[in-house]
Amino acid sequence: MIRRPSSPAAAGIIAGLIAFAVNAATVIVPAIAAHTADSRTSLSLLDAIMVALSFFALGNGGAIHLIVTGMTGPVTISPVGLTVVFFAVLAFTMRSRARLIEFTRADGGLHPGAIAGLGVIIGAFAAAYTVATMVTMMLITSADVRVTTIPTTLAALVLSLVAGAVGTMASLKRPADGGIPAVGMLALIPHPFDAIIRAIGATVLLLLGLGALLTTVMLAVASPSVMEMFTGLKPGPFGGAVLILAQLLVLPSLIVWAMVVLLGGTVLTGIGTGISLGGATVGVLPVLPVLAALPQPGVFPRWMLALMILPVIAVGMGAVLLARETRPLADEPPLDGREIAVIWGGFVGGLFCVLMLLAAFSGGAIGADQLSELGPKLSSLALPLLGIIVLGAGSVAVWELTGLGQRTADATQRLRDRVDASERTDED
Repeated sequence: MIRRPSSPAAAGIIAGLIAFAVNAATVIVPAIAAHTADSRTSLSLLDAIMVALSFFALGNGGAIHLIVTGMTGPVTISPVGLTVVFFAVLAFTMRSRARLIEFTRADGGLHPGAIAGLGVIIGAFAAAYTVATMVTMMLITSADVRVTTIPTTLAALVLSLVAGAVGTMASLKRPADGGIPAVGMLALIPHPFDAIIRAIGATVLLLLGLGALLTTVMLAVASPSVMEMFTGLKPGPFGGAVLILAQLLVLPSLIVWAMVVLLGGTVLTGIGTGISLGGATVGVLPVLPVLAALPQPGVFPRWMLALMILPVIAVGMGAVLLARETRPLADEPPLDGREIAVIWGGFVGGLFCVLMLLAAFSGGAIGADQLSELGPKLSSLALPLLGIIVLGAGSVAVWELTGLGQRTADATQRLRDRVDASERTDED
């Protein structure tokens, strides 16, 4: 395997340290700027940096423990927007460093030993990022905030491994060049698992798009309340910019929550509360203007339950993509029972697990009191989610595997041929 200008291990370590520095700076620089601009703050510069590093822990999926008046206890809810930023930095950094090493030959195939090299670079990347995170978390000293080091370290390890793998896969992607075939992003994953991953990814994006659409509608309806709360806080120019940034980091969590509601689940906003398609009971929430978009307490009209057809359609569209990519060619034998079970079972099971993990990650707790239950209630989501996935994917699978789709296409083509023949006869 050709290596330039460094070995996979060195490239991975360098990429991990660069990604750590960028992610840490993402929270530290705004904290320093806010401290400098606010002359009324009683926090020292060191305290501001400690608070920023606490958000760094949460952004990695970790946890902290608050010891402040009025709110004491664990904080386990992650700002999904910040996690997305961290993930993007990790993946992009890994992609840039991995491209310095030629894992693929000129004909598009992998060099001998490339798979081992890929494992080394991903492992070194995750190790460097995780160790740097762990050491930093151990250095945090604050009277008000304590980072729970072990959960934060494990979360940073998982995040860096997944992002590193995605970035490495992206580095392998090459367009076709003359007689040299293209190399796909999922080049190392055998068929049909690559098609399953693409179908799951497309479906998740469609479902998140539905959540984003619902969130946009709620924000538009509640815009007067949002603006009234924003102006009532009187944040000032710099404080307003920080407040807007904070809301942008929270917005992805609201999108996931909206998606969970569309999937038939319940989202908790505190102990004894819940938002679902049947109605809403909302408790006392942090003073953040974007949260004014959450629905007012009450019972919703029954027709709201019809919105669950939207995720069924989204799952069906993902299943159509899967069916197209796994359909045997004309010169290939039909799929056997085992292959069918792997393809459709993998899609249903994988999509269920991904969505449940996404819902779990968007929830958590703030303190040990009223806000100790925030985010999707997983027990309320599991059954309707499974039903939606089975209905959407099962409809497409039946259409595809029974030959009904092909027979319908053939019948449609025969009808078109008869119409064309009739039109030609009339012209003659």
